Amino acid sequence: MMLQPVFRRSGPKMMVHLDFLTMCPVLRRLEMTDVRMTPQAWWTLSAHPHLESLALRNMQVEAGDTQVFWQICMQLETLKMDNVTFGGSGQEGGIVPKDKVFDRIRTFNLRRGFEQFERQPIELIHCLPGVESMTLASDLPTQWMDYPIRNHWPQIKSLVLTGVQESTLTALLESVGHGLASLTFYHCQLATRTTSTKALQTHFKTLVELRIHPCTPVSSETVLDVLCACPVLEVLHVRYLSAEVITGRGPWACQQHLRELTAGIQVGQDEEALQPLVFERLSTLTRLEMLEILTPMPNSRRSMLAFRLECGLGQLAHWQHLSVLQFSMEWYNINTPQVGMDEVAWMAKHWKKLRSVSGHLHHDMEMELQLRIMFESHGIKTFPTSSSLGAKSRQKTSRVHNTFRKVRDTVKVLTRRRGRDSTNADAV
Repeated sequence: MMLQPVFRRSGPKMMVHLDFLTMCPVLRRLEMTDVRMTPQAWWTLSAHPHLESLALRNMQVEAGDTQVFWQICMQLETLKMDNVTFGGSGQEGGIVPKDKVFDRIRTFNLRRGFEQFERQPIELIHCLPGVESMTLASDLPTQWMDYPIRNHWPQIKSLVLTGVQESTLTALLESVGHGLASLTFYHCQLATRTTSTKALQTHFKTLVELRIHPCTPVSSETVLDVLCACPVLEVLHVRYLSAEVITGRGPWACQQHLRELTAGIQVGQDEEALQPLVFERLSTLTRLEMLEILTPMPNSRRSMLAFRLECGLGQLAHWQHLSVLQFSMEWYNINTPQVGMDEVAWMAKHWKKLRSVSGHLHHDMEMELQLRIMFESHGIKTFPTSSSLGAKSRQKTSRVHNTFRKVRDTVKVLTRRRGRDSTNADAV
């Protein structure tokens, strides 16, 4: 087994033991957090010719060590830096050597750091012509616009952006001369019908995975544009999708490819009649393997789409690939039961590949216990979620779930006994 060292701080910043680095002659991956590296440690690390991946967090590279640090990076395929600072000041620090091109790096993550050097983040990502996956977790300086970087990453396939302003986001999306396969947004500005959404549209034909996390506001119209114009989309995570928008335009271009959908499918008080039409549209997702329904925002007048037979659930009978179903909801937002006994029996009968159901199933905890027991009796695992509950609710939920686990174990024992009795009867 190949040793992959991980150094993390347990007290004050620790020193890396040179003997330990020397003991790993075939070192390939190294992760360090809150570690103080001496010049000797950097030089020892540079002597490892097989090092492919380096991840640093909460560390500082002293001014005298920058040259050997970047020399180490020349051989890497993966470089991840989170809050990494460099000694020196201003451009005199010489952080990114102008004569270096890190053409072996395929995965690059930059989170914080470099604040004291305005242009350095730009110069660094400009030196990665072979990068395939890039994560930027801070906005770039305004000088970004001054750099002619279009088509500079011919191999890039995945881009993850956090805290990036609209102008930067637009420039990044437009700088890629080909369509991306994967895009993820956290805390970004992605307003409707703006330059950023227009830049996003240039990647619609090639997008396989799109994750727009809750911290990035996006309208249902923009999401609908994605559904109707991304023919090879397989994974979609969005915060909000209204019943009115879902039923308003179609067909969805991705309906034959979408495997994973996470969305807050919400129904207003005046949209309840649209629920059968929502299920009709969802029924076109014949390859769906995972579905997660998110809770409405606090104080929202909308409710979650109820997975009830009377609301149109029966139209999903041909979901032959669904294996994971999750209801991510808060107790205070449950206005109607999500699932009943009839729905559990129906799911077990029609969704043959369903293996797990998680989240809150019913606003009454005793009823939820019965639903979970029924799921388990059909061989479908259930995973309760109580992280969002208050202390008293968590205690009560814990008691209910302890009872549930005892009953579940009893069900398993009875099932095994029934199987043995059946086998013995056949033998007789």
